Amino acid sequence: MEIIAIVAAFVREFGVIIGRDEEGRDIEGIRWEVVAEAADGSRWVHEVGFLADELVWHDDDRFGPFCARQHDDQAVVKAQKLADAVKAKGVIELTHWQPTQAAYGSVAYDDLEALEWEAEQELINP
Repeated sequence: MEIIAIVAAFVREFGVIIGRDEEGRDIEGIRWEVVAEAADGSRWVHEVGFLADELVWHDDDRFGPFCARQHDDQAVVKAQKLADAVKAKGVIELTHWQPTQAAYGSVAYDDLEALEWEAEQELINP
C-alpha cells in the first residue's frame, strides 16, 4: 500500500460518450473526476467518477418506450465533497488512484517530457 502526500485536490469535468441516437451519432455527457496533486506536480485521478448525464429508458403510454438523457446536478456536488475530504486528509492511497497527466510546467511534467524525448530518440536511433 503506497501512500502519497498531496498538496491539492480538485474536481475536473470530463466529456464522455453515454450512448448513440437513432442515427448512430454519439450522445455526449459529463463525468466529474477528482484529481489529487503532489508537490512535484504529479497527479492522480480517483477510480470513482460521478456521471452527470446518463441515458434513461422511459415507457410512455402515448408514445411507447423511448430513451432520453437525464442530468444529475448532484454529481458535481458529490465529486466536490470527495475532493474536499481528500484535501483535508492530505494523503492518498494509490490503490484507489490512477496516474494522469502532470501539472503543466511542474517538475513532474518536465521529467515526463524528458522521458518521452528519450523514448523518441531510441526509436529514431536504435
